Order: sequence, then C-alpha cells, then structure tokens
Amino acid sequence: MKGGFSVQLIHRDSPNSPFYNPTETPFQQLHKAFQRSFHRVNHFYPKSKASQETPQSVISSNQGEYLVKYSIGTPPFEVIGIADTGSDLVWSQCKPCDQCYNQKSPLFDPSKSSTYKPVSCYSRVCGLVGETSCHSDSDSSCEYTISYGDGSHSEGTLAFDTLTLDSTTGSAIGFLKIPIGCGVNNAGTFDSQGSGIVGLGGGVVSLITQIGPSIDFKFSYCLVPMSESKTTSKLNFGKNAVVAGPGTVSTPIITGSVETFYYLRLEGMSVGTKRIELLDDSTISNVTDGNIIIDSGTTLTLLPQSFYSKLESAVASRIILERVNSTNEILSLCYKSTPNSVIEVPPVTAHFTGADVVLNSLNTFVSVSEEVSCFAFAPIATGSIFGNIAQINHLVGYDFVKKTVHGEYLMKYSIGTPPFEVMGIADTGSDLVWLQCKPCEKCYNQTDPLFDPSKSSTYQPIYCHSKVRESLSQNGEASCHSGTDPNCEYSIAYGDGSYSNGTLAFETLTLSSTTGSSVAFPKIPIGCGVNNGGKFDPKGSGIVGLGKGSISLITKIGPSIDFKFSYCLLPNFESKTTSKLNFGKNAVVAGPGTVSTPIKHDPVDTFYVLKLEGISVGSKRIELVDDSTSNDDNGNIIIDTGTTLTFLPAKFYAKLESEVAAQIKLERVHNPEHILTLCYKSPPKKVIVAPPITAHFTGADVVLNPLNTFVSVSHDVICFAFAPVETNSIFGNMAQMNYLIGYDLVKKTVSFKPIDCTKM
Repeated sequence: MKGGFSVQLIHRDSPNSPFYNPTETPFQQLHKAFQRSFHRVNHFYPKSKASQETPQSVISSNQGEYLVKYSIGTPPFEVIGIADTGSDLVWSQCKPCDQCYNQKSPLFDPSKSSTYKPVSCYSRVCGLVGETSCHSDSDSSCEYTISYGDGSHSEGTLAFDTLTLDSTTGSAIGFLKIPIGCGVNNAGTFDSQGSGIVGLGGGVVSLITQIGPSIDFKFSYCLVPMSESKTTSKLNFGKNAVVAGPGTVSTPIITGSVETFYYLRLEGMSVGTKRIELLDDSTISNVTDGNIIIDSGTTLTLLPQSFYSKLESAVASRIILERVNSTNEILSLCYKSTPNSVIEVPPVTAHFTGADVVLNSLNTFVSVSEEVSCFAFAPIATGSIFGNIAQINHLVGYDFVKKTVHGEYLMKYSIGTPPFEVMGIADTGSDLVWLQCKPCEKCYNQTDPLFDPSKSSTYQPIYCHSKVRESLSQNGEASCHSGTDPNCEYSIAYGDGSYSNGTLAFETLTLSSTTGSSVAFPKIPIGCGVNNGGKFDPKGSGIVGLGKGSISLITKIGPSIDFKFSYCLLPNFESKTTSKLNFGKNAVVAGPGTVSTPIKHDPVDTFYVLKLEGISVGSKRIELVDDSTSNDDNGNIIIDTGTTLTFLPAKFYAKLESEVAAQIKLERVHNPEHILTLCYKSPPKKVIVAPPITAHFTGADVVLNPLNTFVSVSHDVICFAFAPVETNSIFGNMAQMNYLIGYDLVKKTVSFKPIDCTKM
C-alpha cells in the first residue's frame, strides 16, 4: 500500500446507518446515546459506578456510536461492524451459529472463504486475546470469549482471514492474515442491523496494531455533527492520517493498566479565562499517569464528581439564560432554548499535557428536546472519558511510532553457499531464524541487498510432511496452501504487531568468531520471508531466534556447543566496542561472584522463565507474592534480550517505585516521553546516586547498580528503567548490562557474573 487511505465512519443514528430508526426523534436517539455512555463506563472501569442519580435501565448496546463497513474472507463478504477505540478484537457473527442474536443481514460463512484459517492453540496469537481455551485434543483451534461492560458477550473461534477496507477513493485495500473472531455464541444489546465489533484499540490484536506496519502506525478521524445527514465521518490511515498545520496540538498517549485504551493526561479545564485544576489520585509518585480515556464510542464526556461540580458551576455562572430541568434526567445543567438556536456559552478549554483543546458550544451543549439544551458533560464516581461530542469537528490523530521505546541487540551471520552476510536482531524471546528474501512480495524497506535463495547451492525448501513443520506450528503458523505446492509456508506474528510470512527451508548458517575464524552449521531451519512488516529497522534483516524452542538456533546447534551460550551486554553509550555472544566452552560462566538460578518450566517452550522471589532496595526487601507461590516449579518472569525495560506486576511495581523514590533525594520531574513514571532532574555527569537494587531470583541474588536501573531519557531527565505491566513480567536488557549471563540448557540454569563487558 502506497500512501494512505480513508474509509467512512457512519454514526449509528445517521440516516445513512442501517441502525437508523425513522420512528425515533433525534432527541430519543440522544437519550439512548446518553444511557449507553454510562454503561460504557463499566467497560473501561469495571469496578466503578456511574453517578447514583443516573438511570441504570439500558436497552441499547454500549459498544459504540460509529459504524464502519469492511469485508472479510476470499471472496470478500461485506460486514457492518461497530468501530470501537475501546476494544481490540475484530469479530463478526458466523455460520453455523449456535446462539446468535438476531441479525438481518446474512452471516459470514467461513467455509466459503479460501483464506480463512483457524488459529492454533499453540500459536502465540491465541494467548493475546482475552480469555481463550482449547476444548479437546482433537480440536486444536483457539476458542475465545469476550465480555463487555453491559453484559454483552461473544464466543467463538479465533482465526486468520483477509480483511478488506473500501477506501473513500473507490479502491479496496486488503490486509492478509488478520486475527478475527468468528462468533457463534453472541448475545447482549447488539443491534440486528450490524454484525459484531471492529476493534480499533491499542492492544496487540487490534486492527490498528495488525495493519500498523502498512499505515505507519497512524490513524485519525473527523467526526461530523450528528445533525449532518448529507455526509459521513472519515476514518483515515497512514499518510492520510497525518494531523499537522496551524492550530494542531499534540498530547502523549500514556501507557495505562489496560493496553487497549487510549489514556491521556487531563490537567484541568478552563471556562473562559477561569481555570479549574484537576486534582486526582495522581500524586507526585505518578505524575505521568493517564487519567482520562479518549473514546469514539462514548457520547458524553464523563468526569470525576468533585471536578465536574466545579466545572458545572463555572459554566452556569457565565450563561444568562433560563435554567430548566432536563427531560432525560441524565444531564443536570440545562437551559430553555428554541429549535436550531445556538446557546451563547464561553469557550471551554480542555488542558491536556502539552495540548489545549478549545471546545465550542457544538462540543459542550446538545439539544435534548425542541426547547431544552444541556451541558454534554456528566459526573462519574471514578475514571474519566473524553467522549465523541467533545471531539466533533476536530481532526483527531493517533501516532503510535512516537510513543514507542526500542532496545535490541544485533548480530552478524551468513546464510547460504556461498555465504551471504546478514544483520539480524538477536532475540532470546523467539525461535525461528528468518530474513528477507528475493523475490519479495511485500518487504519492509531494507538498506542492504536481500538474500536470493536461488543463488545458494545449499538452500532446500522444507516439505509439508517434515517434522520441522510440526515444531514450527507450536511457535507460529505453518501451512500448505495447495497440493501442487509441497513447500511449507510459515507465518509469525510478534507482540508489537510486526510479522513475517514466507517459506520454511534448510540452509547453511555461518557464524564469524571474534578470533577471525568462521563456523558453519548445515541444515539449519530458516524462514525466507517474502511478506514482512512492522517496527523493523531498514539496516537489519529479520530475527535470529535464540529461544529454547525446538527450531531455535540454540537448539539446532546445541550438540556442537554443549547446549551452552552466554552474552555480555555493553551499556548503550559504549561505542568503541561491541557486546559478545559466546558459545560452547567460551560460554561457561564461573568464578567469584557467579550466581545461578534454575530455568523454570513454561507452557511456551520458547521463553527462558525464571522465578523472581522479591526485590530489595538497599536493605528493604519487597516480596513478590503472586499466583506462582503455590507451585515452586512455576516461573514468573521472562529474561529477554529484546526488551529494554524491566516489567513487573503493577501492584509490586508500585511498592518498588515508592521505596526507590523514598531513598533518592533529588528533584522529581515529569518524563518528557510519558512512558516511565519515576524521573529526576539529571545530576552532574548524569550519574545518579541511587541505592543498590537486588533482584532475588531462586538461589541467585543479582545486584543492580544505577547503570542497570536508571536511564537518561533527555539531556536533563533521568528515569527509573522499570515499568508496571498487567501480564507477564520481563527482566529486560538494561538490567542485564555489564553482567556475563550464561544459559546452560543441560543443567537448565541461567548464571550471572558481574563484569565490565568492555574488557571481555
């Protein structure tokens, strides 16, 4: 796909919408939209309660207000789904349907699609979607279950299929192998005119993340007023989604407790020139946390009760009109008005971090009857949502590239005969070695030449009946598309939405030793990628899988290296030398200061999982109490070279951050990148005086100094290089710097030895 493209967004109550009910007045439609707003709070904040004065009897779906047309499968089958920035999975009702809600349009029949392929239970994608399960050994398909805040739900089979979007230019753009839910047990408050949800959230399986590499991880929309019936809103992707020019302001998307939602930081609001500060639970210990979700599927803007009261009072004091009761008993600040009249109200400015968004009367007041207009804001007990009325006539753009943090190590190797040099990302969190190959159907931009398998005398495609195919199926997806093509095709998706598709083959892989000699390993399984995309650097080609799965490079060359490897990671600022990756006898980690911890069993063969028992800050120890305490054989943290930061469970992280902050006597500041929360003004020479932090693994206490625990994020700000996460914990590469770390797959141990890696 070159450039960008746009698709239509249709408001559910627009005459252009299949949900449109001509018997309802615009005011009745609004009343239902208000009710949906409050029930949608349960989706974002499950433990919160809407204001007690708010009616709780809801008869319409809370899933969203705007619709999008798309097609699924081959040949394309048209579907209308609810566009939802508050959820991730794209799902539609499918045949044969065990228990579907009434749908007037035909249901999608996966048996009629030549590109439909169920996701295997062994696929990494299966573990990324809400609640998933495998019901029997005879059926290895991944089954999903998703529940929404109003009690609606969808259950069915997770699958890959082609998803096609119709551009406003008239052309159709297809995206291959998108994870979709084929729902066969769906119920709730869904409308019979639509089928399911189009998840546009920030999670891994969201449509935005999956097509991210093709759209430069950018999308935007412009919501037209609900009174406009002659035109539709637009959803833009890629270059079409760039928001720039006079009047543009930007605020960071902040990592929240749920990766799906788009959290922003609202600092306050002004009514005319009077500013009201939003004082919430975000104290100095988490000044960069998000406190409001921006959402296209919620009509009203919902704010904390105490803050809302001050805002309402300020607005009311500036309007000289007759105040009346609302006809819907939901909105509290209402005035008598005439049809099509415009209430003269002061501008209301939402002060986000770095961005002041001015809202006019179209964004702040809405007609709820022929003679009553109300303030389109409301109070809730906890959490906040910036709703779609407030976003009308604003071009709202989301850019995910500017909010990402990368940290990877590269390694040189050669492939084929004669040897062809390649630079790939060394990744202990994946298995397959793959690179971009000629002829490439859809490769990301690569500076160096692509490997041409036709020029190698040792390149041998792997056939579908090979045992290697079965091994790959546990780490990615392997398939045979037709009986005429016996070659095994692979497909791998990574957690950030990056992917690779191509042919699985045997090839000679050569490693150049630091001594100057080269070591060749014949018949290594590799992926020859011809359809690859994501957050890859143009100077590299693919991944070097160093995991412990059956097709990993480490496993395949294991007998030659005594199943041992080690590395010593240099600090990022070291430019005169490189980190070392050692094999065999060179990989032995021993001597004074060496500590070892067992590699624990994990359902995913790829990962190196350890048991973290706690962390000490100076002499203060914080125990990690988690579900794994009931079984000492379980691990609870992945050690990984491909992740920069160290991620820990949110509750445990909060205790750790609090203790670190208590022991550092420096000026606390905001993080300009809004990713890390514990930041300080950089001391002279950027050397922070911080207490030692000790990671207590089973049998191994690993002492981390400030080089491992703090990182400069700008010329004058330094931050704690740990972060909270709701899912798996990861011991990242910054925490591993200046340690010789050895992996012994026979003894099943990881060893740590503190050392100056520049001297190795």
